[in-house]
Amino acid sequence: MKQILVLGGTNFFGKKTVQLLLDKGYDVTVATRGNNPVPFEGQVQHIVLDASDAAHAGWQAVQAQQWDAVFDNICYNAEDARIRIEKFGQQLKHYYFTSSLATYAGNKDGYVEADFDPLTYDIDPNKTVDYGEGKRQAEQVLFTQAPFQVVS
Repeated sequence: MKQILVLGGTNFFGKKTVQLLLDKGYDVTVATRGNNPVPFEGQVQHIVLDASDAAHAGWQAVQAQQWDAVFDNICYNAEDARIRIEKFGQQLKHYYFTSSLATYAGNKDGYVEADFDPLTYDIDPNKTVDYGEGKRQAEQVLFTQAPFQVVS
């Protein structure tokens, strides 16, 4: 059975993602900070993890397992992305990054994928990092530096 890790699976579409994975018969582990109860009691494993802290003890439990895929709902900036690359390294095959419409800057009616390309995006270290900019930077780091396949 495929081993799937979901980072942030207790709220919003994270819960939907976990439910869909369970419905398909995957073995699912949810990693959260432990602030909210984990739904799906008895159906998922739970790891307490502050994924934005590279030194958090929960990373040991994450790294002790071989994951077929990781679904990440809580990667919000370039530093979060760098931590994922460091912790998953060469062992991970598939990484699914939850992006946001906020990566597409500006006010426009309708967007297409070409409106933002993480492969050509330059991170400006002097730019204020709001939610949208953080997601843009995370995508740029993941798509240009990760040794594993990234889908967003």
